[in-house]
Amino acid sequence: MVQADAAAVYAAGWSEAALFDAVQICCLFNLMNRIVEGAGITSHPVDPAEIDPEFQSKACYVDYGRSLGIM
Repeated sequence: MVQADAAAVYAAGWSEAALFDAVQICCLFNLMNRIVEGAGITSHPVDPAEIDPEFQSKACYVDYGRSLGIM
């Protein structure tokens, strides 16, 4: 991000605090994606009928949550 990017956001009516919040959310999302991908966690297809039995044995978000004790 460069000054011109911030200027465009301010011109659209956003405050500096709103821009800061948006940047922090993007940074957190990026961090979480890197942690998830680095841990080898995968997601399930949207339709449960399409889940391959081999795929079910691999790590997923639910398994990760259980390993952390939050599910």
